[in-house]
Amino acid sequence: MENKLFNFKSLFDTHKKDSNNVVLDIIINKKEKMYSGVDLVTQPIWVYDYLKEYVWKHYDHVIFMSASILDQEMFSYINGLDEKLTSYYEIPTPFPAKNRKIYYLKIGKMNFHNKIETFNKQIPWIKKILKKYKNKKGIIHTTNYEFAGWINENIEDERLLFHDANNRNEILEKHLTSKKPTVLVSPSMTSGLDLKDELGRFQILIKVPYPNISSNKIKGRQKTNKNWYSFKTVVDIIQAYGRAVRSNKDYADFYILDSNFSDVLKYTSHYIPKYMQNAIKTLNI
Repeated sequence: MENKLFNFKSLFDTHKKDSNNVVLDIIINKKEKMYSGVDLVTQPIWVYDYLKEYVWKHYDHVIFMSASILDQEMFSYINGLDEKLTSYYEIPTPFPAKNRKIYYLKIGKMNFHNKIETFNKQIPWIKKILKKYKNKKGIIHTTNYEFAGWINENIEDERLLFHDANNRNEILEKHLTSKKPTVLVSPSMTSGLDLKDELGRFQILIKVPYPNISSNKIKGRQKTNKNWYSFKTVVDIIQAYGRAVRSNKDYADFYILDSNFSDVLKYTSHYIPKYMQNAIKTLNI
């Protein structure tokens, strides 16, 4: 209760200081049986003040180490830092490019109007990739549960492991401990996942992970920083890319099946690190 009261107080203080930095999202879950199925989610668009109050002011220097900082100006903005007081170093990766190849297949755009047509074109390619790595573990990043459901309905393969919001950890543990060449199918495992060595020898990204524009928080961030949306998209692609190759001796292939990746390369290449650009190979299909 104390934690909840603290969270509410922080939220009210934020709203009092800047009401435009607080948004409300109404989320309806029709599967909820016990309660109304309606969640009211209130949160700040940016958390500068929280970071300043609870982190930055307590230290003379802070060091960030990540494969997805990408841009000094944007990173400083997001975290409420004075860019003039920061230093940024980009260190070359010790992982050989041959061990982390990216294969880009321009199958079609997975946007709202074309997603059904494009997914139908993706099906045979997903099957080909699964066949190529028939004795290997891997993961298919779907970006959302809708596309995970489509794979479940259209591709019959006993290797595929699906999860929902409630059994994610259980299914992940099954993949990690199974001696069979299981393949995770997930919209929510692009970060915080260690598929080292034989736990992940291939990955498939069926849709470029653009942030969800139905969220008022995302809309608020777009409004206040027009470059954040593109930056966040690149960050999430890089995070997915990094799930399987975990050391300089590890190796895995990464497949991108969404033609929207061409727009990412064209308009946001300045955010894509050189080590990743050097690993991309576009396949003729």
